[in-house]
Amino acid sequence: MLKTIHPIISVVLPVYNVAPYLRCCLDSIINQTYKTLEIIIVASTSTDDSVEICEEYANKDSRITLIHSEPKGLSDARNRGIEAAHGEYLSFIDSDDYIHPEFYSTLYSICSKYDCDIAQGGYEWVSENQNEIIPDTEKEVKVYSGREMCYNFYYGIPNDIANVVTWSKLYRRHLFSKLRFPVGKIHEDEATTHQLFYSAKKVGVTTQTLYFYRRVPTSIMGVGFTLKR
Repeated sequence: MLKTIHPIISVVLPVYNVAPYLRCCLDSIINQTYKTLEIIIVASTSTDDSVEICEEYANKDSRITLIHSEPKGLSDARNRGIEAAHGEYLSFIDSDDYIHPEFYSTLYSICSKYDCDIAQGGYEWVSENQNEIIPDTEKEVKVYSGREMCYNFYYGIPNDIANVVTWSKLYRRHLFSKLRFPVGKIHEDEATTHQLFYSAKKVGVTTQTLYFYRRVPTSIMGVGFTLKR
């Protein structure tokens, strides 16, 4: 019996001044149960050891491609990752967060089983020093059209089913054939997620906790209200 050949998932990981959290993030990616990963690290020049940590991991895992960059923001780094990607699927992880060991196997299974262009998992906010996986046995999957997901941003669906964040999702790469993140914008996913949903024929959603979003005081979400935000 022939073994199933899984398609490549390209994981885009922008890195800038996240040394205290970076090893946890990288370990959670390289130790995924889904092994057919292309891990694209876009490492911006940092004032801490972030770039050196990236180089260390790139030297020990052949799936890692390391791109050096000047700090031009999250959108620019993600766009560079998209341009370098070879996979059939794309994923975007924030480098101060971490993911469940079955993040990719679960989301790919949803895309494959239900023929979805996007699969979305649940997420949990964690404290700055937390690195543990929070168990969650939720396995239910619901499938919506892309237009239903756009509608669900505003009406009727509880539990944050249609959320704007980029990092909780797995995308078929063709959705980004003409779409890029807006450089210079904060909360760049608010400019793109509705377009991705609208372009998708089907979106599979599970509330199973697969992503762990770290509350870091110096992050974009941690600094509080500013006029720029």
